[in-house]
Formats: sequence, C-alpha cells, structure tokens
Amino acid sequence: MNGYFHIAFLVPDIDAAMDEFGGLFEVDWRPVHEVVLELGTSVADRKPRRTRVTFTTGGPPAIELFEWETPPSEPALERPVLHHIGRWVDNLAAESSRLEAHGCHLALTLPGTDGKPERFAMHETSFGLQIELVDVTIPKPHMVDLWPPD
Repeated sequence: MNGYFHIAFLVPDIDAAMDEFGGLFEVDWRPVHEVVLELGTSVADRKPRRTRVTFTTGGPPAIELFEWETPPSEPALERPVLHHIGRWVDNLAAESSRLEAHGCHLALTLPGTDGKPERFAMHETSFGLQIELVDVTIPKPHMVDLWPPD
C-alpha cells in the first residue's frame, strides 16, 4: 500500500484548533472522538492516555487534529505542531519492522500481549516528524471515505 491518507497536528485545544484550521483551510470536521488507550512501546510501559481526535470531511488526504493529556514529565503544548503523516498498511508488524530497519524507532503504539504493535504504530524519523502506520484490517466506520482503493 503506497501513499498517505492524512497529516496530523497535535494541538493544545482541539475546539480552538478546529475553528482556526477550519477558517484557514475552509474545511469542515467530523465529530470529535474521545478515547482512552493503553499506549507505550511495550506491554511493560503501557499507560492510559486520553485523546480527543477529529479529521476533516472529504479526502483523502485529510487533516487530523488531536489533543491528549500531557504526562507530567512532558512540557505543556503551547500551540499546534505538525506531528505525523499517516498511512494505511495491511501488515502492521511487517511495516513497523521495515521502518525500524530504516532507522525510524518505534515511538508509540498500542502494544499487544505478544509485544507487537496493534491498530497503529508511530515511528520517529531522523528529522523529528513521525510516521503513523494504521492497520487497514481494523474497521474504522467513521473513516470509510478515507479507506484506500481496492
């Protein structure tokens, strides 16, 4: 699977960012989803993290905005920042390993009990931008129009 389907910005306030980005790019937004996921790079370091997320309507590509609870060990976010580019993959474990072989370390995932990434994997590039690999085999009804063509 080639290409990307979204670019994502980490934002301190999703509602304010939706207003600003919506006005700047003349886009509309899907409903905001709130989830709490056990995230980390391994089963041993999984911690719950509340995340609020939305995507533009239409596309691909889409713009994603997300905010999450900042752990006390991290500085508070003051303004939106370009965070990652997202791609669909049909073999998450294999593609995650391929990126690691290219020097992009695993930065965050939903680690399965076997230690392999599940649902998605964030890999950091040498220039700081992350690549999000998203498992296309897991249904995401709110994003059907962003699915890759058959």
